[in-house]
Amino acid sequence: MPLRRPAALAVIVVLAVVAGAGAVAAHDLILTGGDFGNGYTVPLSSLAKLLGFVAIGLWSGQLGGRAVWQLPAVALASAAFAGVISEAGVVVPHTDQVLMAALVVVGILMVLATRLPLFSPWAVVAVVALFEGYPLAETMYHGPNLGSWAGYGTAALLAMAGGLGLGMMMPAPIAFRVFGIGIAAAGIAMLLDKI
Repeated sequence: MPLRRPAALAVIVVLAVVAGAGAVAAHDLILTGGDFGNGYTVPLSSLAKLLGFVAIGLWSGQLGGRAVWQLPAVALASAAFAGVISEAGVVVPHTDQVLMAALVVVGILMVLATRLPLFSPWAVVAVVALFEGYPLAETMYHGPNLGSWAGYGTAALLAMAGGLGLGMMMPAPIAFRVFGIGIAAAGIAMLLDKI
């Protein structure tokens, strides 16, 4: 299958985003740059967060159809909701561990390539994004505001677009399963504190 230009562009944009934000391999990388920059770095602040959004993009590409735009929309809405409840003082324990476990689940779903009932992918993505967005309020120096939300949304969309673009370039459905194995393995390794 020939390389598609929009897919290649999406991958290039995500690589530029990641390169601009710095190395993401550390669990607690924090960069600053005003409200927008502060929000922008939150989805890139750990491997689990970045991989979560990339996995959502990949999975939406694997499902195809309306899922291509609906899953990222659900992810952003759920992450925003999580940021709001975090700011309101609702305590959600073990967000990092649940996010890592969610990566394992999404990876397994990609490997099995199982068609779930109509709303199940949206529910899975909403749960993943809930744990993606919850730490947003905690990482803002002056609390979440319009600039930090805009930065967060921009980085999250770019990461999901990168996953979707990568999925569009895959020559065969088996490639999604290979990526699913990698995502699940990364989630397990993070849960075991190996990466």
